[in-house]
Amino acid sequence: MQGEYRGDFTRDTFHRANHFCRVLMQQGRVQLDADWNEQAAILLHYLRSLGRDVIGQHGGPNPAGFAITTNADRPNDLLIGAGHYYVDGILCEVDAPAPTGSSSAPGMTYLTQPDVPYPAPLPANGGALVYLDVWERHLTSAQQDLIREVALGGPDTASRAKVVWQVKIETTLPAHFTNKWSGAKISDADWQFWIAGWQPLNRGLLMAQVQPQPMSTDPCVIAPQSSYRGTENQLYRVEIHHGGVIAAPPNSTPSPTFKWSRENGSVVFPILKLATSANQTTVTLANLGRDSRLSLQINDWVEVVDDASAPSGIVDSLLQVRDIDTANQVVTLKGTSGITVAQPPTTHPILRRWDGMGAVAESNSNLPDSWLTLEDGVQIQFQPPASGAPATQYRPGDYWLIPARVATGNIEWPQQTDSQGNQTPAALPPHGVEHHYAPLALLSAGAAASAVSAVKLDLRRKFNALAT
Repeated sequence: MQGEYRGDFTRDTFHRANHFCRVLMQQGRVQLDADWNEQAAILLHYLRSLGRDVIGQHGGPNPAGFAITTNADRPNDLLIGAGHYYVDGILCEVDAPAPTGSSSAPGMTYLTQPDVPYPAPLPANGGALVYLDVWERHLTSAQQDLIREVALGGPDTASRAKVVWQVKIETTLPAHFTNKWSGAKISDADWQFWIAGWQPLNRGLLMAQVQPQPMSTDPCVIAPQSSYRGTENQLYRVEIHHGGVIAAPPNSTPSPTFKWSRENGSVVFPILKLATSANQTTVTLANLGRDSRLSLQINDWVEVVDDASAPSGIVDSLLQVRDIDTANQVVTLKGTSGITVAQPPTTHPILRRWDGMGAVAESNSNLPDSWLTLEDGVQIQFQPPASGAPATQYRPGDYWLIPARVATGNIEWPQQTDSQGNQTPAALPPHGVEHHYAPLALLSAGAAASAVSAVKLDLRRKFNALAT
């Protein structure tokens, strides 16, 4: 899974290097969510790999979707043509009708696209690159109520993954690149220059382990074994909250932060009302969870998320629970949320529970105090980049998954062999969220103020259907 996926899953078992082609169910065996999810992941990997191998990095059937044009009816907007376009084999679709009163072809506009609540303004002067950002968002019944089967009386069942596409604008264009594109498409090699700026190759490396126990020097004492000490199987999620680069002293730049959840960030509560006052936020919830384990406690960490903030990458402050009015399902939080909730709620606001947070600190030492302990013996360590390599660019929303199992008293985490032949935890990049990008158009100077020759170059790639 390379989307955001904060569901109540046992673990993510799909790994491309295994080269599995299918999951085979057996009679009389226990069925797990991980098996079904791996089957879907295997099929998606095959289809998207096939699409990229045949189509290339990006492209669409002629006439391809996502044609960027201007129209005198909307001089300060861009029109996005209807149709299909593939980015790294992922199908993106525009099927909305044209704006009312417009003479343009069916489609939608830059300012009214569905998954960009706060589009950046078009530049008044100078050219701009129009591009497509594609990723997968995880949705539960708290955000899409139609997922829930009311005939069952309200229980949550399966969730969904949605392909989110966003048409965006990049205004910082080096002259040699705009000149190079004046009469030709962007090559894959040139396009990687831009992708590396939005999605750096080094977005962090994490190691995880169960806390080693110190060896006793007393021959009469047997040292306990290192062990996960939790009473439940868990899927720990470590996620970057505030991104950035760790600055060397005396630079006062805020350090990146992380948050973690023993339930993969899946514990959420639909919000009915939200009000802020002097250093506190009062939230009225639709429910407080189905049991004490999946409910809220005093001093729990929470954040407010809705359909506007999530696709826009807006990160609200983590707040702590100050008080819980169980009878009225009202929770009082320390501090103020930056997200407002309309009445009645229209953007599916939720309160998401986290079990801890902290500042990102990089270390490659194996000393006990260089590891960060989450709970019950589970420890993590962020690794610094290799000598001479650029600083790590931590990105909000990137995450790592750590399955912990009571039966083994351990976590599931790949091991590597060091120079002394010892087994140590491997340093892994984030599981996700992976974004995919494609160029759409190059705008001329004054694109936002003129409907004449505003699109300097169509950067899409098109292919003809085999059947004509």
